[in-house]
Amino acid sequence: MKSLGDSFSPGLPLRASQRFSKSPSSPLPTCLRFSLFYLSLPVRRFPADKAATSKQSLDVTGLLLLSPAFALLIYGIAQISKYGGLNSSRVVVSLVVGLALMAAFIFHALRTTKAPLLDLRLFKSRTFFASNVTVFLAGMVMNGALLLLPLYYQQVRGETVLFTGILLIPQSNDSD
Repeated sequence: MKSLGDSFSPGLPLRASQRFSKSPSSPLPTCLRFSLFYLSLPVRRFPADKAATSKQSLDVTGLLLLSPAFALLIYGIAQISKYGGLNSSRVVVSLVVGLALMAAFIFHALRTTKAPLLDLRLFKSRTFFASNVTVFLAGMVMNGALLLLPLYYQQVRGETVLFTGILLIPQSNDSD
């Protein structure tokens, strides 16, 4: 009988773990051994922490620019459906002011000599930028169904809100 590791022959960690999984007296299940193995990898490669020599100050200007920018952008996007598009001045004004505050924050964060609230210079690194884009796209893909499926049930199939909630109960199953 072939083990799971035999079917994944190119995987080096699986081959290494086969030595331990064939032992009948092993007290840990295979999935727990894999978890411990993969969780211990980064711990061995982290550099030692150094104590901070000075206390960083809060970028109050950045905070006063970025907080209302996000609030106005989210408010404007939420009001699009209420007013039927971008025809309402309430929607357009909140979006324009939010974008202006966001642009002002970007200008401030790139020009400040102190530590900014959000260091945008990190995005100069191709690896950092690519990893953030990847995480953003993966989040969109994984969470897209959470937004679209209830809309599909209510708009296309004509289900009630209560029945849509009942249909979505299996999505909340957290046992793997």
